Amino acid sequence: MASRRDQDVSGRGSITDSPTDGYFNRRQHPRDLYVATPASSIAELEGDAAVRYAGSSDSSPSRSQVIYTPTSTARSGETTPLLERDAPPAYTAVASAPVPAVEKPTAPTFGLFDSARASKRENAGGADDLGESGLPTPTVRRPCCRRPCAASGGTSKRQILLFVRLFVGIVGTLLLVGLLFPDHRDEAHRAPGVPERPIESEPGSSKNTESRRTIINVGSGSVSGAYALRDYLSIRTTSGSISITVDPQAADPNYPKPAVFEAYATAGSIRIDFPTRGAIPDRVYEVAVHSDMGSISGTFIHGQHTSLSALSGSISATILPYSAGNRSALRTDTMSGQTTVTVLAPYKDPGTVMGSMESLHKSKSGSMKLVYPQEWEGTVEGRTVSGSLRMHGRDLEVVREDKGYVRNHVVARKGKKNSRMEFNVMSGSVTAQIGDL
Repeated sequence: MASRRDQDVSGRGSITDSPTDGYFNRRQHPRDLYVATPASSIAELEGDAAVRYAGSSDSSPSRSQVIYTPTSTARSGETTPLLERDAPPAYTAVASAPVPAVEKPTAPTFGLFDSARASKRENAGGADDLGESGLPTPTVRRPCCRRPCAASGGTSKRQILLFVRLFVGIVGTLLLVGLLFPDHRDEAHRAPGVPERPIESEPGSSKNTESRRTIINVGSGSVSGAYALRDYLSIRTTSGSISITVDPQAADPNYPKPAVFEAYATAGSIRIDFPTRGAIPDRVYEVAVHSDMGSISGTFIHGQHTSLSALSGSISATILPYSAGNRSALRTDTMSGQTTVTVLAPYKDPGTVMGSMESLHKSKSGSMKLVYPQEWEGTVEGRTVSGSLRMHGRDLEVVREDKGYVRNHVVARKGKKNSRMEFNVMSGSVTAQIGDL
């Protein structure tokens, strides 16, 4: 193999053989393409080159041909800067080799934007300059904005989450409104502009109405007077008291239905009085009374089911069971307030044993006083967390009694029937009288 440095010309450079056949290797010999020579030596080099290449039809130098390069005194791996006096006005190309064809990489695609970019290039007059020259077209990347792009699905996920939150909020609002303001098919809404005022019914006037269902809703105002109970009687107030007398009527002989009474007050006391003497129609009675902030009192006919509840307020009720033989349920519940319940002897057949009545009395904070008639027979079970517990009754027999500093539990029994009465008090004393003393 020929040496890289065969001879020295005028001390200005070195004669170098080409390492390849047909063209120069740019990576190994980058300085073989262009030669920097002083202007005084250009004529001499041109003459010498004319002699060497005379009669040759190939313009590319062969392995035996030489190219003049500047002198380099540096060791391997070092370069010597070009002096200012040796720098020519411009670089003179001695020889050039054909550049190998470079395969142009496929340009990245951007989906819908490809057609727009293609039309833009056609209007501009063809391909880019870089693409025509055979060099790869650089890919320009947009800077990241650190936000989820539409292609990654971030925007769609946020839209779905927003839609779900909006849907849940609307449904929750509708449910809350429906619970606070229940709608009835027979409910009559107050016309706009009509002032709210108390509603009062004269005694005996309710009997003149023919409707089997009576519904009274008052936003702000009290309700008082006497009202007939045929099939359904409902009285509701948002801000105001209820003080009425209920007059039960006979059932429709063609379509007999239970007599249902409801009373509800958001902020206000409730006083309901059912008759306890005289002619009371033989019907199935259902009573439900509730107050959020206010006391509940009165006399109630107990038929199949009776419920009295108050969130903040006392309960003082006298219960008249219509019949001793029918199975029934009685329930009272208060969060904060005193509870006083007195159960009378049955109206229809006094003196008959009441053996199928179930009662539950609950109170979070407040004392409780319970009185049951001698006709009642069954099991009594009571619990208190903080407070005393006392049971009285001539025929009452204590079966189990657990008393402590914190919790009291007593189980007693009267007679042989299957009635059951249970009471639970978190904070407060309890006094229960079952039967005669």
